[in-house]
Amino acid sequence: MRSKKNTRSMCMLLICAVLFGAAGCTGMKSKIAATRMNKQINFPYGTWDAYKISALDSPNLAARLNDTISLSDPVARTTAEGSYFMFTQEDQTRVFIRFSQSKNYIIDVWGMGKTLSYDDFSSLTVGKSTSEDVFSIDSYMTLLVPSAESETPYSHHRLKDGTLLVITYEKKGSSFLLQEMRKEEEPSGFFSVILPEDLPA
Repeated sequence: MRSKKNTRSMCMLLICAVLFGAAGCTGMKSKIAATRMNKQINFPYGTWDAYKISALDSPNLAARLNDTISLSDPVARTTAEGSYFMFTQEDQTRVFIRFSQSKNYIIDVWGMGKTLSYDDFSSLTVGKSTSEDVFSIDSYMTLLVPSAESETPYSHHRLKDGTLLVITYEKKGSSFLLQEMRKEEEPSGFFSVILPEDLPA
């Protein structure tokens, strides 16, 4: 199990690393799975709320993210359900920056290599597959490793049926073995906001 306090601290450290680099985060303590850190930008929904980054500051956020991933010029969208910027990478993966309904601040940043379904994870085996195998399916996933040894590492994956796949891991040596895969309600409403034509294949 994991506490909200440790999860929040862990996510804040990771976002701090994305926004300001590791040097700007020396006062924060948590364990981070360093593997493929360059694309780890997918955090649990609600994490960005703590930062209250103005929508007007999106270009600056994009510039900071650009040190981590190569961002293209954004395409701006406004739908009945919300507003967002879409960035298409050279490899056709996409990054979405979403805003609150009032458009005052950023509420979500999410990267997608493809539009995932539960079937995409069918090759994984509990107790055998590792976080590296999950990375090969979802290249923007963030492996969240709580600082408390009693808490379980995990990752979130948004599925096209509107649910959230939560994968938990067990640390074995230098690897993270799959412990459990379960579907939950996806709280952000991501697929009700993003236009179908903007989703990667």
